[in-house]
Parts: sequence; structure tokens; C-alpha cells
Amino acid sequence: MRPLAPAATATPNNVSEGIEAEVTHQLVKLAHFKGAKHLDREIVKNNNLSLTFFHSSADATNAIGQAKWSPPARDTTIPTTPKQEQIIVRCLFNAFFNTNGANDTANSHYLKRFTPTSHTCYQPGLVEACAWEIFKHVKSLHTTGFTAPIFDAPTLDAIGQTALWTFEERMNMICDLLCHSKHNAVSLMKGEKIWTIVGAPHKLYTCNVVNKKSNKDRGEWIKAGREGDKRKAAGVEEGVEGPKKVLKMADSGAVVAKVRSAAEIEDANLLLGLRAGSRV
Repeated sequence: MRPLAPAATATPNNVSEGIEAEVTHQLVKLAHFKGAKHLDREIVKNNNLSLTFFHSSADATNAIGQAKWSPPARDTTIPTTPKQEQIIVRCLFNAFFNTNGANDTANSHYLKRFTPTSHTCYQPGLVEACAWEIFKHVKSLHTTGFTAPIFDAPTLDAIGQTALWTFEERMNMICDLLCHSKHNAVSLMKGEKIWTIVGAPHKLYTCNVVNKKSNKDRGEWIKAGREGDKRKAAGVEEGVEGPKKVLKMADSGAVVAKVRSAAEIEDANLLLGLRAGSRV
């Protein structure tokens, strides 16, 4: 398994370069796989809504318990000793607490759950227990095949794309995902999405990268809009004098010329008439 740098020594650039190479290699493999088989392709269609598809829960369990696909045979990357298992779990543990390459915002609630200085940080023992749970699911998938009770066709297709992965490739992608997405890391700690993360980490990783770009663009757009509002309020946009500036100039007598008497109005009209006549 590719060693994962500890949280204290990993750098964003190094992590990003490694992930880019790994993802490129895996996406090439994914392009040649057709996906997983769905449960609805295996059961007999039943148009009589008064009857059930299965006679009992045992029948249903048997149907969904059949392996939807089997992993590569003779996978030498699957750990066979307790020491090897501990090394892999330590890599997962480091990935949870590695925040150097996280795509979450600096003040993210999810990021704080893995920041030791935060009072909301998870206890290391609990994180390690979660890492062992992930390891158990991955090893099961690569020894007995994919049998998880998932019924959504798009999710099954995404998971089926990884059927050609080795144990090492899957674990590397899961570690990469945990390094970059603390949102998904928190989901695992809550016991949520474990089979989606274990089965299709490449999909969640892609979503995380896309969301980071979208959030960055949206942040820049919001910032530009706020700066534009400030400029409008200050009266410096498009050469228009803002209300505050106009009032200040008016108070100083620079803008408003007050007519103090009817005589001044008459003199002004006479002057306008003379000017008009001179242009005829």
C-alpha cells in the first residue's frame, strides 16, 4: 500500500500531485468496466401488487446477499498478518487527521472535528475504531465480493466501476478522499455512507473537487458583488456621484445656487431670452 504521509509532515502540493497521478490511473481503468448488476435484473417481475416479490425476509436476504461482482483474483495487496493490518489502519487514521490538503473552508465545522486544538475534535481512539471498521468492509469486499444491501441503480453502477481495483488501490483512494474531504470523514464517524465511501470513493472525490471549484467561484462572485455594492453606496461607480457626496457638496454651496428674490428670477429670464435671441 502506498504510504500516506503523517498529518504533521504532508504538504498540499505533494498530496495533490500524488492524488492526480493515482486518479488518472484509476479513471483509465474505470473506462473499461461496465458496472455492477442490479437486483431488479435478477428478480421476477410481478405486476400483481397484492403479492410480494419474495415469500419471506430470508428469500429477500438471499437475493440481495448474492455477490454482485467479485474482486480480482490472487490480489497480493490484501494484508495477511496483524502487523500489515495495523499499518493500513494507521494510514487511514493519518488520513482522518491530515488537514493540510483539505478542501473544506478554514472555519468549517467538519474541519474542526479533526483539528486537535478544537474543543469539538474527535477523540483519537474513536477515530481509530472507525478506521478499523472501514478496513473490515474493504477486506470483506476484496475477499468475498460486493454484497452490500444497496438498491439504487446509479450508486451500484458507480461502485461497480471499481470492481477491477485491487485492495491497495481502493484503500489509497479512500485515504485520498479522507485527506481532502472532512465532510465525508465526519459521515463515516456518524456511521453514514460507509458502503458508498468504501465502494465508490472516486465518485465522492470527484464531487469534492468540483464542489471546491464551484465554492471558490461562488465566493469570488459574492465578494465582487459586495465590493460593487460598497462602491455604489460610496458613489464612485460609473462616474455617478453618490448621495452622501452630493449632500456634502450642496452644504458647501458648490452645487446648489439658491434664488433669493423675484428680481433675480426676472433677471435670469431676461438673460436667457437675450441668449436665445443671439442664436437666432
